[in-house]
Amino acid sequence: MSDSRRTVVESPAFLQAKKTHLAEIARLYEEAKTMSRADRLDHRAQINKKVIRWNEMVRNNSNLKNYYDLHGMTEMGALWYVKRMVEGTVGEFELETGRGNHSIRGIPRIKNRLMEEFERRPRCSIEVSSVNKGVLILRVW
Repeated sequence: MSDSRRTVVESPAFLQAKKTHLAEIARLYEEAKTMSRADRLDHRAQINKKVIRWNEMVRNNSNLKNYYDLHGMTEMGALWYVKRMVEGTVGEFELETGRGNHSIRGIPRIKNRLMEEFERRPRCSIEVSSVNKGVLILRVW
């Protein structure tokens, strides 16, 4: 599966479900702004779990078996999820991190953290997709 040949066709129903999912994540982050630090940390863990459930639903109901949308996750939540996902496996994974458009100062923290982590790991390579700069291609062998 080369990223230069991959075409994903998303149905109107899927696009609406994704839009609803992302709006819910944004609402949860807004809600967290009014919470104490301890409550906010717990709330963000719940957001990470919601994103993980979204990815499980997508994988179970589509042909996107190695595609993961990390939008909305915290930096550490995304790192933990990807590490857990690839542990003991071999393959190519597409990780949609976004380009940082909605990040503080436009810095794509999840993307940068995953690049940093997997560039130095043995039996891994990671690169930015040539088709979509908000997607990383992670290869594990």
